[in-house]
Amino acid sequence: MNLSTLNLLSQEAFGAELINCCGSSAWVQKMVDFRPFSSVDDLIAKAQEAWADCSEGDGLEAFAYHAKFDSSGELAQKVANQFKGKQGEQAAAKNVEQSILKLLANGYETYEQKFGFPFMVCVSGKSVEEIIQMLEQRLPNIPEIEIGIAMAEQMQITIICLEKLLKA
Repeated sequence: MNLSTLNLLSQEAFGAELINCCGSSAWVQKMVDFRPFSSVDDLIAKAQEAWADCSEGDGLEAFAYHAKFDSSGELAQKVANQFKGKQGEQAAAKNVEQSILKLLANGYETYEQKFGFPFMVCVSGKSVEEIIQMLEQRLPNIPEIEIGIAMAEQMQITIICLEKLLKA
């Protein structure tokens, strides 16, 4: 889809496309109100502006839209891909992969129990080790700090989703 097509979508169709980029209904409505967009840069700037006006409750709504971490999720697939071909024996690779998946699953569960929302991280361009390190660094945060970090990560994810939407 290109920007012109996105601008011409009905309000309902536009909202349906954008909710897949950010699960906050308030953010989607703000983006509907900002249309039309003059360029991709304008779209991204308005997306950031709309998100900056969103509340923590809007953030929680967006976070809930993401699938929980499990062995079939995007991060789990990234772990699996990282270990393919890097180990001498398939069995050794599978054992390492499973131990890291378990470490991540436990870390994500601990995080969600502490903060009440899933661990938000933009995985694009990050190694599994970096993601684990981010999780470990963020777990000691207080909720008032962590919600801001999670919302910033959500915005990064949203921008990537918008860019992918326009390349589709």
